[in-house]
Amino acid sequence: MTVLAGSVRPAVARDVMSAPAVSVEASASIWTAWSLMMQTGLRHLVVAVGDGCVGVVDDRAIFAEWPMGPLAMRRSRVRELLTPCTTCVLPSTDLRTVARTMAAGNFDAVPVVDDGGRLVGIVTAGDVVRAVAASGIELEES
Repeated sequence: MTVLAGSVRPAVARDVMSAPAVSVEASASIWTAWSLMMQTGLRHLVVAVGDGCVGVVDDRAIFAEWPMGPLAMRRSRVRELLTPCTTCVLPSTDLRTVARTMAAGNFDAVPVVDDGGRLVGIVTAGDVVRAVAASGIELEES
């Protein structure tokens, strides 16, 4: 029997991120964002201006507007609901750091940007859970 030893490296953001990230303009209506979520099946949209990220909007924030009715959702703008991007990660950021960042900021999602600050993807809590389910985790012993 031959056993081949493969190299193992920590997972990084690019390994688990959704790319390209689906984005919506801050000036778009909440109805437009909701429609985009329904078409794509996504729970998070990156709010972008050009290639840059200004925030993230999730389905819960949009759904909270639902009682106001379709007309109000067409008049209101995504910028009113977004969670501002105070933290983004690079594609090379190790997944442990991504998860810690999300936990510390109580974020469900974190945008992934390149060295120039251009949006390249998004890592969601679901992406982190899928990575753990697929590869497991290792605990450091004290």
